Amino acid sequence: MLKGPQGTLFGRNTAAGAISIITNEPTDQFEGNARIRLGEYGRRYGDALLNVPVNQDLALRLSVLDNQSNGYLREAVTGQHYGKDDEWGARAVARWQVTPDSTVHLSWDHDRLKQPSRMDIGLIPLSATDLYQRAPFPADPATLYNPIHAPYFNDAAGARERRQYNGCTLTFDPAFDAAASPPPPTTRPTTSPTSRTATAPTTSPPTWTPA
Repeated sequence: MLKGPQGTLFGRNTAAGAISIITNEPTDQFEGNARIRLGEYGRRYGDALLNVPVNQDLALRLSVLDNQSNGYLREAVTGQHYGKDDEWGARAVARWQVTPDSTVHLSWDHDRLKQPSRMDIGLIPLSATDLYQRAPFPADPATLYNPIHAPYFNDAAGARERRQYNGCTLTFDPAFDAAASPPPPTTRPTTSPTSRTATAPTTSPPTWTPA
């Protein structure tokens, strides 16, 4: 979490700060884990991670994620479910230690989203015939709809939310060794020679006195 203006590094839309997410790099140890979550309304979630050191200079890291659900909203006319989740993503990274002081990272990111668009649901009951009726203010909490059981009517048929992203990044990180760098030139104090001023002897002109 970076507080305050971050426009110099992250652009002009970070006047209040920025959230910097740094992903884990491949390591030199074998590592793996996975988890699964199941819930109501067909909730199915799973992610997995695998880190494989190929040799002392090369390591690979792979992570995947799958998020699915049937949705908790049902259209009152057609019976179609809304609020579904249908997302899948993956990330693969290769780390090559070219030299003890230089590293190359090659990463691939994939994200696929294909689900019905998110809907706005009114929580205050209004008349179905009076189109000019305004919601009471302040609203009475006792009369609010429960969004899970409230009747829902979709007026945007065929609306969907779709996204597919594929990105590849190549990074070269040369870590320069300060010990291998030539030492800075030594600055020696300069002493100016003692200034000597030669003064020529001055001879007064002879004085002539008449006899």
